Amino acid sequence: MKYILAIAIEEYKDPLLRRVRFALDDAKAFIKAWEQYGFTKPHQFLHLNDDASKTAIEARLRRIQRALTENDELIVYYAGHGFSVGGVNVLTAWDSQYGDLEHTTIRLANILETLRKSECTKVKLFLDACHTGVEMDPSMRGVDATMSDEELRKFFEGSDHYVAFAACHDDEKSYSSGTLKHGIWTYHLLEALNGTALLALEKGRLLTSNSLQNYLRKEVPRTVRQTVIGGPSQNPWMFGGAAGEFLVADLTPILAARAVKAQPADRHLPRISFYGDNSIFVKRLSGWKPTHRVPKVVDGYAQSFVEKIGQGDVEQDIDATYKKIRDIGYKRRDMRKSYTGESGATIITPDFDYNVTIQQDPDDPEQAILRREVTHIQNPQVVMSDEFQHAFAGVFDTIEFDAPSRIKVLDWIDLLEDVKPEGIELVDYDDEGTFCEMRLDGIEGSIKMTPSSILVVADGRVTPRELAKLFGNTWNKLLPAAPKGLLPEQEDKGKK
Repeated sequence: MKYILAIAIEEYKDPLLRRVRFALDDAKAFIKAWEQYGFTKPHQFLHLNDDASKTAIEARLRRIQRALTENDELIVYYAGHGFSVGGVNVLTAWDSQYGDLEHTTIRLANILETLRKSECTKVKLFLDACHTGVEMDPSMRGVDATMSDEELRKFFEGSDHYVAFAACHDDEKSYSSGTLKHGIWTYHLLEALNGTALLALEKGRLLTSNSLQNYLRKEVPRTVRQTVIGGPSQNPWMFGGAAGEFLVADLTPILAARAVKAQPADRHLPRISFYGDNSIFVKRLSGWKPTHRVPKVVDGYAQSFVEKIGQGDVEQDIDATYKKIRDIGYKRRDMRKSYTGESGATIITPDFDYNVTIQQDPDDPEQAILRREVTHIQNPQVVMSDEFQHAFAGVFDTIEFDAPSRIKVLDWIDLLEDVKPEGIELVDYDDEGTFCEMRLDGIEGSIKMTPSSILVVADGRVTPRELAKLFGNTWNKLLPAAPKGLLPEQEDKGKK
């Protein structure tokens, strides 16, 4: 069986014991996170505020201890004040009295000894308790003097399958964030358990004691520095087990289920563009004359020259495409054709825009690029229709997603280099984070990510429907690999 006990005291009976912000939300979210791993009722115990008295907590621990067997697993979480009285580590209960701490708190040694008496061989303890500070601001967790780490160290390092995680070192404070609505350590712990922090995982799916601690040790101090005025220190600790690496959770089924539920591609179509580039020798453009000279450099003059002699090619394409779009089912008054100088033209429909442009190839001055694209998609059903596929068959090889928020490309590069998510290969990038290129298993194409977009280039010209499917498959593979904040919003809230 799987047992879980969460204890949180946010408001104490004794007003001299300061409020612990977000402790209740922390404990509830912690319980909910572990439900994904089979820690469900009736073996799920939550003691909050006045239900977390000294008597209630100690009685619950004794009942759990008697029920545990060798094959069971136990998780204990505590959010509240922790400190030392006469050299003895204690945790506060709801009815603890600041004037009589020795007799109204719970000795940490007693909790550990109760766990030791059980037959259970798999125990995980999570302590979000401050170790110091009578004088504190509302974001700090702590009441009195230093809480020694040695007690935890001796207990957990002597047990192969016991492990403990603590929010901070002795003589430090555990901070909370009004923005995150959680204790900062617990917030990052929840990220790891819920699979939104891939940097916390081994092989992109396993949360181990070392991978979790490494993640917390990196992220918690950074968030504290960004959140709390004065740049204080908070350094999470881990204790045990004797055998070294300890599996905390296997996220394989969670990430797989998330991939299945990921949004279909057509939900993204309002932010998607299709395009394809055709390379043409400058001397083969319709406006080329024997007296012309092939450009040898790329500059403003050469670009203007290419636009001028390529104007006929733009007009020819726009006229041919106008007929194909009309065959989709549009009437004359539904379509509007316009030209943007010599370099391009547009067909505007109620459901999408079609654009064609001509320009000099920036990498080869003797070549021109004729780009054809569909943008400003308003009606995904039209774009996915058979008539649309027929009109644009063999035209496009690239689909581009215009991100609604900035993509943290440098963080993606770090993720791919450090974590190496299964099935994702980093191909190329630049140090400034202007792009990174990758390959995904099962995706017949390349993926390029920039701060403003995600581009998927197929291995050849395909229909728009096939490109949309390719993007959908790409998104579904990236989504479970993406820690929170690395992928832009999954949906454009401004368009329905």
